[in-house]
Amino acid sequence: MLKDKNKSKQSVKVISDNFRKMSILSLFFSAALTFCLIPNESSSRSDVIGEGTSTTLREGEGRFRSRVRDRYNPAAGGRFQSNGYSSRPSLMKRKSDPFGAYVWSGLVDLPIWSLRSTVEMLHRSGVRQTRILLSPRSYATYFAGQEDRCRNSTETYLKCLVSQPEFENAFGSLGQKTLFFTTYDSVASQGGYGSGYLDRSFLESHKEAIVNEYAELTAHLLTKYYRSEVTVILGNWEGDNQVYCGSTYGYLVDSSFKASCDQSYERGTYGSSRSVQDGLNSLLYWAELRQEGIEKGYSLFASYFPRVTTRSHVYQVLEVNNVLLMKEAGYKDLLHSDQQILSKFDGLSFSSWEINHEVVQNPDRARAIWQELEQLAAGKPIIIGEYGFDSQSENAGENLRRATSYWNEKFKEGSIHSAWIWEGVNSATGPSRYGLFNRQGDPQLYQDFLRGLQ
Repeated sequence: MLKDKNKSKQSVKVISDNFRKMSILSLFFSAALTFCLIPNESSSRSDVIGEGTSTTLREGEGRFRSRVRDRYNPAAGGRFQSNGYSSRPSLMKRKSDPFGAYVWSGLVDLPIWSLRSTVEMLHRSGVRQTRILLSPRSYATYFAGQEDRCRNSTETYLKCLVSQPEFENAFGSLGQKTLFFTTYDSVASQGGYGSGYLDRSFLESHKEAIVNEYAELTAHLLTKYYRSEVTVILGNWEGDNQVYCGSTYGYLVDSSFKASCDQSYERGTYGSSRSVQDGLNSLLYWAELRQEGIEKGYSLFASYFPRVTTRSHVYQVLEVNNVLLMKEAGYKDLLHSDQQILSKFDGLSFSSWEINHEVVQNPDRARAIWQELEQLAAGKPIIIGEYGFDSQSENAGENLRRATSYWNEKFKEGSIHSAWIWEGVNSATGPSRYGLFNRQGDPQLYQDFLRGLQ
């Protein structure tokens, strides 16, 4: 009997030892699997944007794509059920400062690094959000004279562009939580100097390339900032102006401009679009393709990193620049074109020249514009773009103070996501001077802006 008890104790001990060994092996295996499935980062990586280097998608593919993609791809019957796109929080729920600034040029002291020096200077002044151009024109805009290394890259253009040190260094370790890009893919913009986004036939024939360019951009950004709670917003420039040959105002007040614009459509300048209405429809279709690309980018990210939940998100806003002007004159604009399509986007950006002066000179008109915009947004987040005043104009400083105060109140009410001033630093060309700072970094309208925040 005693022997049987000893044998029983020995058996329990063996089982216990084996169980401990199995537990240790299980923990080791889990750690190894986690290491393989989470983007690799340097030991100095922090949650601040720009510090450390995340694994690129290409490295991720090479390391384990063949092992996990089919297993976790929902279309292949895998275990992964969501790519994160449909569960994104609303843009309004993402943290944002009330104000940001456009950066369309830079300080003159360091032209090669003008973008970086400008962003850093604005950050020191308290303007911690910047909107910059992301397109095949970006090198000419910010890095004149430098070779555009993405022109002949094997990667899609936009993904290549945001990976370049000139852009990554521009944000450095500033910890910006909102990145706003005026974005044009290399396909629809036809290398940055065309308008394929107004030609429906061109868009349909290049649909896959356009969608893939935004998909790879999205997947790259989600990978790079997956721990940082960054909000990336992709927008366009003044969609109504683009459709109306560069100027809705010119189309309204100048009969010769209107005739020239109509003739441009009729003679095929915009490809298959033979009227302004065709142009409107094409631009909206292009925005749909961008949205499709963003969603596909989430799926790419999920297939590369199936057990990683990103804390950053990518959104698209459709930028318009008319609310009442074109409607009252009997012309179509983006806001009044197709509400079903507008509902597909993550928000609206209103380049606010139509309301800019009304805010400080005609409150009733400003109220009417705002009510129309809010109604048509139908609950979608609203971003205010390009508000500002030429420092050389009469009462520019006081006007800027009052406009800043107006939009600051809208932000506090929860009526807008954010407002973006035109501009942080004076543009390199043209006689107008809208910047908070001049190109030497001296305050220009900056103090008036600060007064508006009080």
